[in-house]
Amino acid sequence: METKKSKKKTIQFVLIGIMVVLIAAAFIMLAVLGGEKGKVWTYEDYISEGDKSLESGDKLKAYDNYKTAFGMETENDKTALMYKIFSVTESEDEKLLMAYKFLDNAKDDEIYKDDKVTVLEYVSEYNDINPGNPECIYLGSYPQRAVTSEEIIGYLKSDSVKFDEAGFAEVHGKKYAKIEIMNEEKFFTVDKIAWDVLSVEDGKKVLVSTYVLDCEVFMEEMVESSWDISHMREWLSTEFSKTAFTDDEFKMLELMHVKNPFNQCYGYADGEDVDDYITLFACDELINEKYGFNIKDNLPDEKRVAKCSDYASEKGVFHDDDMNAKWWTIANGSMSTSYVCVNTNGVVAVGGELCTNKNIGVRPVITIRE
Repeated sequence: METKKSKKKTIQFVLIGIMVVLIAAAFIMLAVLGGEKGKVWTYEDYISEGDKSLESGDKLKAYDNYKTAFGMETENDKTALMYKIFSVTESEDEKLLMAYKFLDNAKDDEIYKDDKVTVLEYVSEYNDINPGNPECIYLGSYPQRAVTSEEIIGYLKSDSVKFDEAGFAEVHGKKYAKIEIMNEEKFFTVDKIAWDVLSVEDGKKVLVSTYVLDCEVFMEEMVESSWDISHMREWLSTEFSKTAFTDDEFKMLELMHVKNPFNQCYGYADGEDVDDYITLFACDELINEKYGFNIKDNLPDEKRVAKCSDYASEKGVFHDDDMNAKWWTIANGSMSTSYVCVNTNGVVAVGGELCTNKNIGVRPVITIRE
């Protein structure tokens, strides 16, 4: 009987001991967790934790820690952190923004020499407009894509960027354009111009811009005119040329003999023959099988269809939901105050649009030597 009581007490003591150990362990754990929870993380803590996460391959966690550090009020130089965020962010807009801010701050600091090479290479290749045609030729540059990121727009409006009187600014090798529409500033990337090759003959290539690049009236006033005396011709040879080509690029253009533009439907041609470096299509060229066009001008033709850039759209070019735009030719229409244009479906509107129409696009034609 005594032995049973003794065993029972021993078991009770053992159970009490186990419970004491468990309770003590629980208090220790709470103390540890409570200490971690109550700890105030510093700027350096977040950087350290981000570096550890990156080393373990967790870019998302690294990004969260770096971004938290970046948002902290601190006297620390954040240049190195900008590069870290640039390296791990999944957002193209944020990546570009951090690239610009890093370069603003890194300047000539030798510490960031290698990092600058990486960032500058990224900026130089940043999303140049893709024409979808691997056989196209790139020559010159022009405002094309709209900047839609609020962060990048904010940066372009900051004191870090200086736009000239013509509305252009260069940001670490990447050019931007600024225009004001309805009292609102709009920003565009200045991208390489893509050109479709129409023909190769006698060592020369005839090219037309893949996209409708701009919006311009043919004549500033409603008067009788022709290509040789038109505002459009003057605008292409001055404002457009100056914006689109550097001096060295312009030297690549061949002078073209532009014949008195003929309208095959109305059977007449106005104006004189001229020589130009930059021109537009003539009516007969738009039904030229050599260029790949349908010989019927009154039928839709995918080859004659051209999308407009964001820049041309903002300037007022008429286009459909797919961005297929209307664009001018050099031939007079049914009157000497109108000019033939190509509709959004590729039909040639031989009757033309009035020369002062403000929503017809410009699709330049040039010739270069191989």
